[in-house]
Amino acid sequence: REGSKITCETFCEIMKAKLSSAEVNAKIDGMPEDERQKVLSNAVLSAAYQCLSKIDAESRTQNNLRKDYNATFLGYIMKRFGEQWLIISMGIGDGIIGLIDREDHLQLLSEPDGGEFVGQTRFITMNEVWNDNPINRVRIHKVSDFGIIISMSDGVSDPKFETDNNLKNEKIWLDLWNEIVSQVPLSERSEATAQKLCDWLDFWAKGNHDDRTIVLVY
Repeated sequence: REGSKITCETFCEIMKAKLSSAEVNAKIDGMPEDERQKVLSNAVLSAAYQCLSKIDAESRTQNNLRKDYNATFLGYIMKRFGEQWLIISMGIGDGIIGLIDREDHLQLLSEPDGGEFVGQTRFITMNEVWNDNPINRVRIHKVSDFGIIISMSDGVSDPKFETDNNLKNEKIWLDLWNEIVSQVPLSERSEATAQKLCDWLDFWAKGNHDDRTIVLVY
């Protein structure tokens, strides 16, 4: 869990530092579309790699092994340009990010890593992730609007989708969203709503005991 904590905090800190100033935003706004996408894609990839550097520094300080901090990773940035949202996303491991638009159509913003064996995946701490064209993990999406973006670790996606093929099934995504909406008062943005979402995360599913993380943007 410490690896996950370091990764989440580092990625958010770096992206905020890089993209929060009015000067930087004005510069990005003025770029040609292709250049903008390249610059932001490289920024996301660089921030993810710096998460690994932060983990390595912590492991040396604590005299631990890098693999002691194994963690999967889902991260994205989004900004509206004119009539469209630009979303740059990156995934490492077996979590998933999905976008459902206003017409209930699905776009996957990441693709989970699998392996030869059940339960095998990739972690941000693995050399092969960074040695095998990591820019290919970065995805660029443009949408005019969206209803919900759901990011979830495999502790949520495994019991709800069961197979990687089902991750492409719009109906299962909509069923998941309707289940959440039925139990969490999302129209009310408060700590109580956040707690309701945490309560929902405690659902029981036979054979599924992985840590559960979910983030909703709506």
